[in-house]
Amino acid sequence: MNRRMVDWKKAAWFAVGAVLLGGLMALQQARAPVAAQEAAGGSQAAGGGLAGGAAAPERQPANPLSAKIPDTLEGLLEQALRSNPEVIVAEAKVREAQAELNQARLKVTLQVLSFQSQKNHQMMAVRAAEEHVARINELVKTGSTSQEDLHKALLEKIEAESALSQSEAQIRYLLGLGGDLRLETQKPDAAAAPAAPKPVRERPEVPTMFADFLRTQVDLQVAEPKPVQEVLETLRDMGGGKVNFAYDPDVGWSGLTVQLEAKDIRMESVLLMIHDLTQLVFVFRDYGILVTAQADRYPTSGTIPRDLPVPEE
Repeated sequence: MNRRMVDWKKAAWFAVGAVLLGGLMALQQARAPVAAQEAAGGSQAAGGGLAGGAAAPERQPANPLSAKIPDTLEGLLEQALRSNPEVIVAEAKVREAQAELNQARLKVTLQVLSFQSQKNHQMMAVRAAEEHVARINELVKTGSTSQEDLHKALLEKIEAESALSQSEAQIRYLLGLGGDLRLETQKPDAAAAPAAPKPVRERPEVPTMFADFLRTQVDLQVAEPKPVQEVLETLRDMGGGKVNFAYDPDVGWSGLTVQLEAKDIRMESVLLMIHDLTQLVFVFRDYGILVTAQADRYPTSGTIPRDLPVPEE
């Protein structure tokens, strides 16, 4: 009985071993094609990589001598105008110059707008100062205010007019007025040539021989209306008595008076104050100062006010 049991167990173990051996052999046979395929794929990839590296060597620049020359004149011109190095450099310079031109135009546009706004503001300031001087002058005549207030108002008017003159000069510069900026002019036919524009004329500066007189500090009060000639003779004495005044006979001197207060200001400012009150002009000649109301007759002489326009010939 026991022997039969042992034989049965051995047979069972043999059967289990046979089954396991058969399963292992089957599994090995199933994996063999996959491994072979993977090995083949790896070889192809490696071969492909080598082949790819050999097929795509480093690209060499094209040989300029191998480029085909166009056969027609049109083709030659088109190729030259498109690819010639000098043309390419010149086009780059043109683009750069165009950019600089646009930048300059924008800058000048902004400057003109700014100065025009500034000029308008200063013109209003001058008008306001003139109206203020007129009101103070009327109050002085009625005794409602002092000459000192009139003096302050006149100084404010002078400062406003000076600022306006500076703005106008800056605008003239921005507009290029008073000069010829053309690089080259072509000489036209004498018969067909238009009339040349008249150059802008500027009034000469006041001669330096009057510099000390105009810098003299003046402290003068004319509380009651006084003839202009007497006031000017007083100023001449305060300036050292070395400057001659000549009075234009065409001016009605008999009824021309002035009332002012000049407190520690320069002689030039006092003369400008008298101009504002009487419209008289001081023309600087070799012999002295001509006091007149018609400065247009002396376009080659310096004047006070200094910015009087020069009449056209």
